This record gives sequence, structure tokens and C-alpha cells, in this order.
Amino acid sequence: MNFARGELVNDSDLLAALEENVATYITDFPKQALLGHPQVVAFPHLGASTHESEVNCAIQAVDTLKLYLETGNIRNSANFPNAELPYVGKRRLAVLHLNVPNMVGQIASRLAENGINIDNMVNRSRNDVAYTLIDIDNHKHETLSVHALYDIEGVMRVREF
Repeated sequence: MNFARGELVNDSDLLAALEENVATYITDFPKQALLGHPQVVAFPHLGASTHESEVNCAIQAVDTLKLYLETGNIRNSANFPNAELPYVGKRRLAVLHLNVPNMVGQIASRLAENGINIDNMVNRSRNDVAYTLIDIDNHKHETLSVHALYDIEGVMRVREF
């Protein structure tokens, strides 16, 4: 049985094995040379086409989007890096910025200048873009305006949770 891509199997070797000692070959990615062979059971690859998988994909997409909107965590994005920090209810900043040297240092310095302590942080990048999640201590006297982070060249977006 082969449920991986067809490129993993050499067709001529497989045909020789079917003649010699392999009784049946089962696959959902048959190549043209194997179609119609009496010892090959070929069926369509339906992994993402079943009703159940379409429902599960829709649920996963909604859950992933909800996670981003509620916590800033990013999973399975096509254009942003995956970045997750367990959400423990602390005040959180999510900063989308250019992936350039000293960006995280500038962000941390700006927070420190405003008397804000970083409790936990994760920074991930994909090509030219980086994403930083920062949990800060819940001090009532902290009054950082997210606009202070926009003053840093290369910061594109800041969200506060």
C-alpha cells in the first residue's frame, strides 16, 4: 500500500516486483503506467474532498482565526510566521514589523523607557516580516500608548490584548 505521493515509487521496479513476488499494489496516486494493471488497485485521492474533511478544515480555520483575534497567536499562516505564546491573561502586545537587526531590542527598549517589564516574549520571522508577541506585567500604572511603538522605523502594526 502506498498512500504517499507517487514519486516515492519507481514504476519499472514496481512492475517487476508485481511480476515476481508482490501480489497487489494499492495506491491513491497511480501513474499512467500502472492504471489498468490487474494487480494494481487504484482509487482517487480524496483526503481533502470528503464531507468530514471539509467540515474539519472549516472548523480548524475558524479556530485558528479565533485564536489570532483573541490572543495574537498565529498558526498555519501562508504569509506570516507561526508564533505562539501560551496566553495566561496578562496584558499582551502583538507587533508586526520588518525582520531587521535590532528591531526586538528597540521594542524592548521602548517598553523599558516607559517602565514596562516584559514577562514573556516570542519573536518569529518569515522572510522580510517578523512578528513579536510580548506579555507584560499587569501594572495599573503602565500607560504605554501603542503609538510609541509606531515611532520605531519598521513597525507596521501593533495590537494590544
